[in-house]
Amino acid sequence: AYAGPGAIGFTLTEVSSGLAPPMEADIRGVAIRGTEGRWSPDLGRLEWEENGLALTLTSGTLTLEQLLVIADGMQ
Repeated sequence: AYAGPGAIGFTLTEVSSGLAPPMEADIRGVAIRGTEGRWSPDLGRLEWEENGLALTLTSGTLTLEQLLVIADGMQ
């Protein structure tokens, strides 16, 4: 988890299994780190699979574009 200035923050979760099927009605496909992922605007959740891990970035304050920048900067 990262807490920035003010109310800015996000949580990164890594799980060693695949992504669970989406339960939300409003899911959008997004390109992320050379693969396909999904964005849930209602939950502020960006999800994708990479190197055998399911990764999730969640934030109640950051936009999709901001979360994509964070994801692209990950090593």
